[in-house]
Amino acid sequence: MALVRCERCGARGITRTYVLSVAPPNHPDSGLVCGRSTCSGAGVIFLEPNEVQAYNRGERLFALNTGTTKVRAA
Repeated sequence: MALVRCERCGARGITRTYVLSVAPPNHPDSGLVCGRSTCSGAGVIFLEPNEVQAYNRGERLFALNTGTTKVRAA
């Protein structure tokens, strides 16, 4: 399951293995926000190995843990 964090917070301290971070279109103005409760930095998407394979095949829709997802409204 993909994770959104800013580049500063990263995907450390979690139980899943993330191997690639991908900036969303229009980053850092995409509206994705770091999922850490104390951070409001521009988010990038961290992908697990199976998601990287899908990303390399051209897929761009990934499930996110809704408890760690924030979006900035325009």
